[in-house]
Amino acid sequence: MTVAVSPEALPVSTAISPGSWPALVLNADYRPLSYYPLSLWSLQDTIKAVFLDRVTVVSTYDKAIHSPSFEMRLPSVVSLKTYVKPSRNPAFTRFNVFLAYSAMQNQLLVFYQRLRSTIYIGKTYSIHIRRGAAWGGAVP
Repeated sequence: MTVAVSPEALPVSTAISPGSWPALVLNADYRPLSYYPLSLWSLQDTIKAVFLDRVTVVSTYDKAIHSPSFEMRLPSVVSLKTYVKPSRNPAFTRFNVFLAYSAMQNQLLVFYQRLRSTIYIGKTYSIHIRRGAAWGGAVP
């Protein structure tokens, strides 16, 4: 015997798991506390900070949590009420060295591409280098 069930009739789980629903944490000036890794708090840490009035809720998810006398939408972005001064000296780790190297490599690549595409000589002439062939022309 086969029974056809519509998708609307299936039960939908409404439970909120602790690992889901992270919140982005911004400093008091609305900048992220860190970029790599992005500063995220768990659901429990975010709700605790909201109740202790340490953060301002900037944005929320559509999901809400309930108690018999209280209802609150889950925060997705929070801002600290006190400014946390960022560290001046980043940690000397393999990952941070990789980030610095890749940023420097990207800057050098952009510089090299600009240098290859156009070399300016003086104010009125430029030499354009394309695929090994050079041609010159007056620039107005």
